[in-house]
Amino acid sequence: MKKRLLLAAAITASLGFTSPVLAEQDTFEMWPAAQYNASIPTSQDVLGYELGERITSHADTLKYYYALQAAAPDNIKVVEFGETWEGRKLIYAVIGSRENLANLEQFAKNMNRLADPRTTSASEAKKLIASLPSSVWLEHGVHGNEISSTDASMVTAYHLLAATNQPMVKNILDNTLVFIDPMQNPDGRMRFINQYYATVGMEHSTDRLSAEHNEPWPRGRSNHYLFDMNRDWLAITQPETKARIRVINKYKPTVVIDLHEMGGDSSYFFVPAAQPINPHMQKEQLDNNVTIGKNNAKYFDQFGFSYYTREVFDAFYPGYGDSWPTFYGASAATYEVASARGEQFEKLDGSILQYRDTVQRHFVASMATAETTAEHREKILSDFYLYQQKAIEAGKDDDERTFILPNVRDRAATHRLATLMAEHGVEVKQASESFRACGERYKAGAFIIDTAQPRGLFAKTTFTQQVDMDKTFVAEQERRRANKLRDQIYDVTGWSLPLMFNVDTESCDDAVKVEGKMITADMPLQSELVNADAKVAYLVPWGDMSAGRFLTAALRAGIRVKSTDQAFKMESGSYPAGTLIVEVAQNGKNLAEQISEIATETGARVVGVDTSWVVEGPSFGSENTAGMSAPKIAMAWDEPTSSLSAGSLRFVIERQFNYPVTAIRAGNMSWANLSDYQVIILPSGNYARHLG
Repeated sequence: MKKRLLLAAAITASLGFTSPVLAEQDTFEMWPAAQYNASIPTSQDVLGYELGERITSHADTLKYYYALQAAAPDNIKVVEFGETWEGRKLIYAVIGSRENLANLEQFAKNMNRLADPRTTSASEAKKLIASLPSSVWLEHGVHGNEISSTDASMVTAYHLLAATNQPMVKNILDNTLVFIDPMQNPDGRMRFINQYYATVGMEHSTDRLSAEHNEPWPRGRSNHYLFDMNRDWLAITQPETKARIRVINKYKPTVVIDLHEMGGDSSYFFVPAAQPINPHMQKEQLDNNVTIGKNNAKYFDQFGFSYYTREVFDAFYPGYGDSWPTFYGASAATYEVASARGEQFEKLDGSILQYRDTVQRHFVASMATAETTAEHREKILSDFYLYQQKAIEAGKDDDERTFILPNVRDRAATHRLATLMAEHGVEVKQASESFRACGERYKAGAFIIDTAQPRGLFAKTTFTQQVDMDKTFVAEQERRRANKLRDQIYDVTGWSLPLMFNVDTESCDDAVKVEGKMITADMPLQSELVNADAKVAYLVPWGDMSAGRFLTAALRAGIRVKSTDQAFKMESGSYPAGTLIVEVAQNGKNLAEQISEIATETGARVVGVDTSWVVEGPSFGSENTAGMSAPKIAMAWDEPTSSLSAGSLRFVIERQFNYPVTAIRAGNMSWANLSDYQVIILPSGNYARHLG
């Protein structure tokens, strides 16, 4: 006890605090000797407990943020910006001075002006930089079982709004807008909280072997469809990611911090990041991260917190929550705290890690980062503008200046990739006429990305097939491999989006000039319906997702559909194997209307024919032309399946093909009567024990 009081007193003295209270009592204070405005409600007032005493639910998190807004409407604005699959609200809070908060919409417009040197001159940018606040976006809890950051976000918000004797707080409010995204993954968090408190006994166990410290399948890390959403920033498949990217693209915060948890025996990680670093990141961004790290270190030293930098967590893959913002010009980073994975946890050295300890460390790091963002406001904003200039110039000088998607093979995938890039904020043009570029001729409808644009470095790093690591780093990995040592690569090393989408893409150093329109993320895939009032049949050529979605929609609508096992040719054209055949005589009187609606909904290409005559290949009545039925689909769920595999499979079928799946626990499949199901899916997993 005596040692603990001495340490607390030392922290108080080092931070310049004069309150004698801490030296007299064994009390826990998130920020020693801070004084608070009594008109701002504490969590005790609103929730009945101090932050860090228990793990706060989604509902209580929203309740507290709205209570803060009610108490200080001039300094905090809470915004609902989306919803999870399970119907939980996504919110962010913006905190700043009365003036900065009142001008929030103008701030967004000015940041977008600053983000485009093609329309904002250097002199205009200088004026904007002189008047704009900097901004920091703190994102919390993308992995639902990494619990402390959400509670830390509320401590941060309260401290910014209520602290009265903290000069750093006034500096932050006057010079920075602090965006707080308190809970990126509400569904995963609630899954974790429910199972955690359901397993707690008379006392919270500190034993890592206890039930509360060992989550059942699928754990709380992932969202409803069991996606690791920190790997969803490139594909943007989940509603949480889509909503978050839309908001970040609106405000373009200049510093972004993604707060995580790691193994409970570690300490705390913050920037600078480990090698390898993505070569398309800019020196100014990395330098700003060093500045942020130094200020974090200052406060961690004063609080007596251990930490490390430049190890484990690299900055190579552009698709994390801490790296994606780098490619619009932010200085971005990940923070990791040792996790109690509950209310308390015994470390290997015998010490007890309390939940409040993990909350406090994230809170202190957040405050230190906000202070750095405020103190270096002008430099950070100037570096943001400089990034855009460098991105444009890099595109002009690049051998892969222009990427062209011919849009001939697999219309649906090409459209998906083009609109995905637009959703990221990349400028994508669709040609309205044929044109010649890169030594080839392209038809109208091709998509063009010129990397001489503010998001050009993002386009480059996600479209090129090879992003090189630092040669010294690679040499070290080869040395380690030769000595049978583990490599030092944290995670993903390959991510070329055209390769992942299997979309034809060509590139060259030409600047393509062609008439066309800039596309938007919500631009639908245009259907093609030829001969809408066909007398005999409608044909849907097989070959992309739109045809697959047409099939599932037709089957669910009760339409009778055939599919040919072989390619065939009619006088009107050739059709590949798999082509769907919908015969007029075998369906209802409103078939034409149904076909039109489904084609529009799915973007499919549909050709109506007035004859069934086939000149080559199987006819419509051939044994090689099979009737399609709407199958009942069962999928193995729970142990021993890989949750990521099971979740992604179910998502693709249900949300991309719009077809229902019945999830059956794998342990029941060995004895259950599954005769009602025509399709049974076994995701990745070891089924020997469960299925025999």
